[in-house]
Amino acid sequence: MVKELIDKSYSMAYDMILSYYSHNRLSKILKGKQLPDVKPSIEKEYKELWKSLGITPSSRFLKCMIGISGIESPLYVPEYINFRIIEPTLNYILFGVPYNDKNFFERYLPEYSDMFPEVYLRGANGSFYNGEYVGLTLAEAQNILTNLDPEREYILKPATQTGAGENVILLTVKKDKILLDGRAVSVRALLESLRKGKYYNFVLQERLRQSDWFGHVYSEATNIIRIYTYRSVNTNETHILHSYFRYAGKNEKFQHYLKHGGWRQGINPGGLLDDFAMDYFGNKISATEHADYYKDSRVPHYEKMVEITKEISSKYIYHRLLGFDIIVDESEKVRLLEINTRSIGMLHHQMIFGPLFGEYTHEVIDYCRHNRKSPFIYLYYK
Repeated sequence: MVKELIDKSYSMAYDMILSYYSHNRLSKILKGKQLPDVKPSIEKEYKELWKSLGITPSSRFLKCMIGISGIESPLYVPEYINFRIIEPTLNYILFGVPYNDKNFFERYLPEYSDMFPEVYLRGANGSFYNGEYVGLTLAEAQNILTNLDPEREYILKPATQTGAGENVILLTVKKDKILLDGRAVSVRALLESLRKGKYYNFVLQERLRQSDWFGHVYSEATNIIRIYTYRSVNTNETHILHSYFRYAGKNEKFQHYLKHGGWRQGINPGGLLDDFAMDYFGNKISATEHADYYKDSRVPHYEKMVEITKEISSKYIYHRLLGFDIIVDESEKVRLLEINTRSIGMLHHQMIFGPLFGEYTHEVIDYCRHNRKSPFIYLYYK
């Protein structure tokens, strides 16, 4: 009785928070935009489609997506339904955080370990480790920091949950000081804060130097390819749903780009870029230094990226949906930055390409209708 009450209370609270953030994000995207008229038949089918999962969505989201993408379809996935029903059914949510742990990737995927950025220092449960998972004393950890190359840049971030660049810090070295996004701290003070603060579990890794193609517009930003995969509930075959190239505007600040900045340019199945780019809020550009250079350009090593994401997706048996962040480094090698297992961004994929699941929409809905969602919390008593 107590267990059911707690679970129900948590679920209701999560519903309220998710509903608020979905509504707020959509309102920001719609600011200054005129909602288009939508054919009554499309609107009716859209509502009936999602009503089968117990929720009748408003037409606001549908009109927003059609207005931005220009693609008329009833198959758009409302953000609230995606995160409340679809993702928790296709992915085992309780395993979302551990399988997204940046201290876990090289151990779980050893055959791909050289694709991840080199790690110099790890934090796990208040203890320090080097890149090879060897335990360190405080003095040994301090020695690693004091011997970092002042000619290079490093990334310090929590081991999990770094969506939209949350708590990601650019670390550089100047004389005997560590600079965190330009703010000087002593090595000792940094280690103490890492042991006790919000970076309790963390990685300190190299900031990869990207290839000339990736860094053409602004080489100081880490420009990435985002790939969204779906492992079919019917065949277990992994499909690339959508992918896009995200790159910074010229002279855009590091933190602004991480959170809501940059431009997004769609990639077709053959690896060719769209002839337009889009910002975070769905505003399109078609003739600037950015778009003109990249339009009709083929993403280097895109076939390799597709191959890698499909291979890795087959190993994540608890997750049918995955989001990958990938770059190509200065030596033209494909590198993996992130493998996202929960709260995977899906709005921009729909704003660029249309419905998230496309031809797989009905199989996903049918699966969600007949299978229960994974729990958001686990109670250790009966």
